[in-house]
Amino acid sequence: MSASGVHNHRLTKELWESYAENRAVKDVHLTNDGEVLHKAGANVKGILQYLREHTGRKTTLKDVHNMIQRIRCKQSSNQTDAERAFALLDELCS
Repeated sequence: MSASGVHNHRLTKELWESYAENRAVKDVHLTNDGEVLHKAGANVKGILQYLREHTGRKTTLKDVHNMIQRIRCKQSSNQTDAERAFALLDELCS
């Protein structure tokens, strides 16, 4: 947007839906559902499909990967180094 208040590009629904803040899952219940699905062994595409069906947003695979990474960081922040090492080995072996 320029100083005159006019956009220098077209404004479309597709462009609006592509912005990360419009794709992100902000509902706590759906984030918890994603965490449960991940812990139950669901793959990323399955979680993506679930989120798209329940939000109506154009969530991407990268959004789901980021959500899973936030879940992992939250979980590992409460663990000791040894517990994190065992969890990593457990994840690699399964």
